[in-house]
Amino acid sequence: MILTETMLKDVSSKFRAAHYHEALLLIDDYLLMAQETNDIEAQCYLYYIALNIDAHLANDANLQRRFTHYESIIQKCDSVLEHLKFEHATAMIQMKIHHDYEHAKKTLLRLLSQMENHNFEQLYPNIYISIYAHLMECFMHLEEINHVLKYYNIIDRIYVQKLLHLDAATYFALHSVLAQSYIEQKQLITAEMIIEDCLTLPQIEQNLKSKGTFLILNSALYALRNDFKTSNQLYEEAMLLVSPNVSRHILNELSSIFIHYL
Repeated sequence: MILTETMLKDVSSKFRAAHYHEALLLIDDYLLMAQETNDIEAQCYLYYIALNIDAHLANDANLQRRFTHYESIIQKCDSVLEHLKFEHATAMIQMKIHHDYEHAKKTLLRLLSQMENHNFEQLYPNIYISIYAHLMECFMHLEEINHVLKYYNIIDRIYVQKLLHLDAATYFALHSVLAQSYIEQKQLITAEMIIEDCLTLPQIEQNLKSKGTFLILNSALYALRNDFKTSNQLYEEAMLLVSPNVSRHILNELSSIFIHYL
């Protein structure tokens, strides 16, 4: 049986809807089919989505294992787009496995330029905005807060709105980084608007890691306003969810606040 474009798009749709386990089951089946027919481009397409899912689920063992297979396959692929997607996957490995945010930042900046040179940002907005989100995550970890706002303001708002429907997890990751940058700059009202907006979106219930992140950020806001009781409640609620993606600086600040409070 030959893989069809419809079958590949079905995998992509399940990923965008955050139906990760369903998508991974399809990917395993379709990878076998693609290998049997030696469909290199389809294999690259599937590996890229699988790596994104592993990154969202924080499954480092699978992320590393799949990347090794992906790396061997991409050498045989002629598609410019697939090579650029592989560069994005390489940056994810640098971030999630090696925690080398400086190197990942350089990879992502170069990749954005290449995407724009090929006009791929209009053809593939979901990939383009995902690269931006990971870039800003690097800025947060490197504590380059001014760069977060600078690059967010460069992005066309159309892409940001599309992102919520294309890839809600990345939409939330992008806005959690933005909210954190405003908190660190003590622009609390702006941060609160972003946090409340994201927590009220229905997609947040399918992205518990993101929900935990925003609850912790909300906890930080209440702590900074000296409402320690509410802050602590939010923090405890967040800890019941999947490990949140919050910068070391924010967590350290919260820990310091709680030590004084307790």
